[in-house]
Amino acid sequence: RRIAAAQIFLAARRFDQDVPSRMARTQKNLEKAIEAQGDTIELRLAAVQSAAMFPPETSVPLLEKASENVDKLSVDDQGLFWPMLARGYATAGNLESAIQAWEQAAQI
Repeated sequence: RRIAAAQIFLAARRFDQDVPSRMARTQKNLEKAIEAQGDTIELRLAAVQSAAMFPPETSVPLLEKASENVDKLSVDDQGLFWPMLARGYATAGNLESAIQAWEQAAQI
């Protein structure tokens, strides 16, 4: 699992490539990992962390996608996910969504 998460994160950090290429590679690695391992907290956190490597207009949709069906995660995993998502939104400059994610974290 850690190797897949690292591959996702590293694809996003390929600053020698343009944003669309990095995003496509990141998404491909993420989809491949989810297909092989299922929807795990490690992969969701990797998706959130990798989103921070993109400009806000690209990162916000990635964060939104990562937050789909969070209720399927265990309560402990949600406790890890929501604060990380809040930081991702704050990094992207989307403070309203960051506040909403922190509010979700507080409800756990």
